[in-house]
Formats: sequence, structure tokens, C-alpha cells
Amino acid sequence: MKIYYITSSKFPSRKANSVHVMKMINAFSSFIKNKHILFASSNKFLSKNKKRKILDSYNSQIDHTSFVMIWYPFNRMIELFIFFRFLIYYIFDKEKPALIISRNLLASFFYTIFYDNLIYETHFPEKGIRLFLQKKIFLRKKIKKIVITESLKTYFVSEFLLTSGLSNKINVFSDGADKIDINKDIIAYNFAREHDNLLRKRYNNYKNFIGYFGHLYEGRGLKLIHKLAIRNKNILFLIYGGMKSDIIKIKKNDLPKNLVIMGYFENSKTPYLMQNMDILLMPYEKNVYLSKKTTNTAMFMSPMKMFEYMSTGVPFISSNLEVLKEILIDNYNCLLADEQNLEDWNQSILKLLENSNFAKELGNNAKNDLENKYTWLKRVQNIINFYK
Repeated sequence: MKIYYITSSKFPSRKANSVHVMKMINAFSSFIKNKHILFASSNKFLSKNKKRKILDSYNSQIDHTSFVMIWYPFNRMIELFIFFRFLIYYIFDKEKPALIISRNLLASFFYTIFYDNLIYETHFPEKGIRLFLQKKIFLRKKIKKIVITESLKTYFVSEFLLTSGLSNKINVFSDGADKIDINKDIIAYNFAREHDNLLRKRYNNYKNFIGYFGHLYEGRGLKLIHKLAIRNKNILFLIYGGMKSDIIKIKKNDLPKNLVIMGYFENSKTPYLMQNMDILLMPYEKNVYLSKKTTNTAMFMSPMKMFEYMSTGVPFISSNLEVLKEILIDNYNCLLADEQNLEDWNQSILKLLENSNFAKELGNNAKNDLENKYTWLKRVQNIINFYK
């Protein structure tokens, strides 16, 4: 069974959609031993070695020849150019794919006019003319659709006035994370151990480390972390991730000494860096934005960060947003705190630090949930079963 995966993603990239796409195509390759094809774009020409380096940064095992790129340094119409590249490849490919999965809106719209062997995946409602195109896809009876939360499915069913027959064509598969396997990732594991040793020596006056991993976009709770650091001067708070521009911007602020901006690390290393922490934080606000600051995803999101946190076995505290409760259970696989209540977060931190057995139990429950329900391999298996 051969699969095409069409994206609107650019590589290399620090954005979550590129991580999601790469994890998915890698999981397909592990689950079904075939040469699956990933269609994407890049700002620059990528040689064989550069492709391999990008794949390694995501801990991906797929062959570089499966990574079909279009060199296109602009953002406008990128989806359409990726679609044209896919179409040319499709026409001349002697072994046609059994299944096409697309996170590319324009490719999905045009392809499904003529064919129905496509699953369209979306993670949020579009706007303007793009919402119109999205609606047309959802109204096509033979096309199956994937969304990442029940909340998002409910929105589409209501917004597009979908019948029960059409709503049954929508399945909910949350995001996921890889099961941590030190034997497969020994280089990343050793890097993280060395990194931790250096941090412990440099900041040896702090007993506990609390970490945030992810983007620094608006709505990610960085102001709350700043306040927590001021409140808890005996704890070191570490922020990992972010785009270069956002990192520069946040470093210009007057930060307390116990709040350190670590910058970006490759995705393959982050799970092991997370394991260096005593507690992880996920302080989403009521309004959560992507890089363009035009789309509020707070009602619909299924953050990869949440699943990556769960994979580590490290206890974490999350905002108690309704959509996150589709996965998270307070006092079972995490602690939930009011995103606007600083004292609530502070008490949750103290609860974990003062009750090591309870903290360990939370971490283990989250890890078990991830490995039993939410790995990328399980997501791929669910998609294959959905398609059949």
C-alpha cells in the first residue's frame, strides 16, 4: 500500500505543522513497509545530504528520495505550486498510491473534484474564501476527513450544516508523540544528559528546574511564567523553543535571574531535554494564536506539546481549557490550573515539589496514556482502519 502525503509545509522549519507532517510520514513508513511520498516545499534548493540532515533533525527514518520538494522561496500560492508538483509526479508515477492524505487545502479542493481516494486533514477552520473551499470539501460525500478534536468536529458540523451521513465521514484523531526509546535515540539522549550536567553546574544554587517547551507566540502563557519566576526565586525556570524573532524579542525584556531563555533545539532532542525537568508547564491562555496571529486555536487545538510532555513521564501542569480535557484528567495524568489564576499555578507547583510520589504517579499515568492511545503509530493505524 503506497501513500502520498501532500502538505503546505516548508522545510526546514520550526513550526508545529512541519513536525506533525514529518512524524506522520515516518509513522506510515514504519507501519507499512513501502516507499511513501511526502510533498512539501523549501526556501532553498536541497541536495541529497541536506535532505538527509533535515530528516535526521526530526528523527525520521524515511529515505531522502521519498521527500519530494519544490524550491519556492515565497509564501503566496505555495499550496498551489505544491499541488502542481504533486500532480506531475502523480501522472508519471507508474505505481499509483492507494491513499492520498492532504493537509493542503487547495490540493484537496482541486483533487477531490475528480477523485475520491483522498483523506483531507485540517486542524482549524479557515477564513474568507478559504472557508468556502473548506466547506466544499466537507460537503463532498465520498471524501473522508480528519480533525484533531471533538470540539473542531462539532464546529464544522454546526457551521456547515452537515447531515449525519456527512458528519460520519469526519473522524477525530488527536495529535500524538513518539514513544521514547533510548536505544533508538542514544545520540539525543547523551546530548540531553550532557546538557543537564552543564545546567546543573552553571545553576547549582537551584534545586528544582521547571521547563516550558514550545513557541513563544501570543497566548502561550509566557507572562504567567514570568510572574511565577518572580514568585519562586529559588526555582529555575527554563524556556525552550521559539522562532528567532520571538526569542530576540523576549530577551529584550527585564527577566528575573531565575528565568532563562534557552532557545531552539532540534525536535529529535526535545523529549530528552524535557526529561531533565522536575515539572513541565503548559499555560495556554483563552486566546491562542499561530504565527500569523489571525487564527485563534484555543477552542480546537490538540497541542503536540501536550503529548510530548506525556511521553516523558515528567509531571506537568496545564491550563484547564475545555478542549484539553478531551485528553487530560486533573490529578490523574496532570494537574489542571486556571489560566488566569497565578496562585492556582503556584500551589500546583508546590503540590508536585512537596509530594514526590504523587508527582511520579501523575507522570507515569500520562506516559502510559500516551503509549497506549496516542503514539504516531497508533494514529496511523487508526487512519488506515478509517480508510478501509
